[in-house]
Amino acid sequence: MTTSKELSIVAMLGHTSHKMRLMLDRSFHKKNPDINVEQFVLLNILRANDGINQQNLSRMLDKDKTTIARLVSKMEKNNLLLRVHSREDKRSNNIYITNYGKEVLLELGPIIKQIQNAFVKNLSEEEIEIFFGVLSKISNEIIELDKVVSATK
Repeated sequence: MTTSKELSIVAMLGHTSHKMRLMLDRSFHKKNPDINVEQFVLLNILRANDGINQQNLSRMLDKDKTTIARLVSKMEKNNLLLRVHSREDKRSNNIYITNYGKEVLLELGPIIKQIQNAFVKNLSEEEIEIFFGVLSKISNEIIELDKVVSATK
């Protein structure tokens, strides 16, 4: 078996992220089988940006337009959000969170807090601050590297 020291940062981050997502999805499914982590994130974006258009939503989630269209369609069928043609641009859709979508956020929010607290229960405040600092640096570096990679295409 490979130890954590032998894993690369990329593998460790990917593996940890995957495990967290699975745990959150399972926990969400117990409360509400109609929603997963990706949909929860989208609802949180809508809560802060109600009426955002699909193109901007696509940018915020860093997903292609087709993926966003499928995700929005599924969530609309589950009454989590509402898609409305833009008055300014009929080719564009604005996305609104429904009352049910807001209820789901309220219902699942405590699950996020509970799991997050469980993740860090053995870490000191200092370790949590260091962790966020390191992740922030890595994230910023990834953004800069992506700009270079995208510019060379």
